[in-house]
Amino acid sequence: MPAGTALGRTSERLRPLEDFLQEDAGIKSYQVSIGGEDTQDPESPIRPNNKAQAFINVREGADVRQTLDRADKEGDELYGENFQVQILSNGPPQGGLEAVLTGGSKDELARAASLVSEEFRKLDDVNNVESDLSGGNPEVEIKVDPEKAAKAGLSPVLVSGSLGSLLGYSTVTTLGDTPVVAGVPESSVDSLDEVRGLPIGSDVTVGDVAEVREVEFPAAVSRTDGERAVTITGGITSTDTQAVSTAAQRAIADLDLPANVTAQVGGENEDIDESFRNLFFSIIVALVLVFLLLVVFFGSLLVPLVILLAVPLTTVGAFGALYLTNTAISVPSLLGILLLIGIVVSNAILLVDFAVKAQNRYETSDEAILAAGQARLRPILMTAFATIFALLPLALGLSGSGNGLISSSLAITVVGGLATSTFLTLFVVPGGYSLLRSSRRQK
Repeated sequence: MPAGTALGRTSERLRPLEDFLQEDAGIKSYQVSIGGEDTQDPESPIRPNNKAQAFINVREGADVRQTLDRADKEGDELYGENFQVQILSNGPPQGGLEAVLTGGSKDELARAASLVSEEFRKLDDVNNVESDLSGGNPEVEIKVDPEKAAKAGLSPVLVSGSLGSLLGYSTVTTLGDTPVVAGVPESSVDSLDEVRGLPIGSDVTVGDVAEVREVEFPAAVSRTDGERAVTITGGITSTDTQAVSTAAQRAIADLDLPANVTAQVGGENEDIDESFRNLFFSIIVALVLVFLLLVVFFGSLLVPLVILLAVPLTTVGAFGALYLTNTAISVPSLLGILLLIGIVVSNAILLVDFAVKAQNRYETSDEAILAAGQARLRPILMTAFATIFALLPLALGLSGSGNGLISSSLAITVVGGLATSTFLTLFVVPGGYSLLRSSRRQK
């Protein structure tokens, strides 16, 4: 709705949409919120009364895309480009794109926000582009002219106080215990001319000493490091948020923004980068802890290194599977790598531990490692195949793409990594152990 639309008017304009939602066979229920806090993103600014949000629950068995396409078409016919549809799934919300503009004057920030918003709307995988400058409410600005006020025997402070008394219903006196309140009814100041005609002195009106105009103020004012800031947000519809963020950065870099305004792209991409750093750190810490634990159990620094030879083998199949399935590296896929480290190291421990214990029963280390392979081959393969077949439906998308951290990318990583590392481990780890024992005998 236009800025400044009253809550009741917005509610009336939503009636045709609500009637459609009630009659559509694919919609089980819906909830409409007008103004107030965004329940999906509590950190976002308060919605003005001219904006509304509807949550639609699609019936089980109904086609979600077709149902929302019908709602989108109906909304476009009723409200035009101001109507937007977005799919929300369980788990983390849809990826977001965010650009923060800082520096410059209010007008420069407004021009820069308009340019960046237009560039975001041009991106194929970005929708629901909004700026926190939009959705402002119209307000009446009264700017007192000190010279005119002085000629009328008034001061800016006195003019301001008089207006506050007239519009604020201030108490001027009391009759007994009853306060007497003076003020102008709201119905008497419905236009700029009526505001200009308000009396503030003897034969003096507001229009005689001040400039009265209607201006639009933003719904929220934000600052970054003490500087006024404007935030432009949008929803990312692609699963490859990194590529979309990179495209947005390139688009903004090519813009001719005002000289004092700087733009920084973030949002979901920043969260993913931080998650990647934390996961890489977790992988390193996991490897260090595993190594120290193996040193304690085997009483050697070299034997744990032989066992850890299996870890690099996981990346061959894991990243190879992601490449073959055209799946982007994501947080779930890195969690799959972390899971693979535990499985592959366990298989390598089974081999090496048996070989170390069997060393005294065989003449050479090669015989001991061959015996270890024959004895441990079955449990290693059973572990690998059981994990692969358990995750295969999710990897193939037979149970949906998954959501949250349990997704197809995690399954693809684990399946691909186990498929290659299991067989490579049966050759590389025994070979490494044999070389280690041979070098010790030569010494």
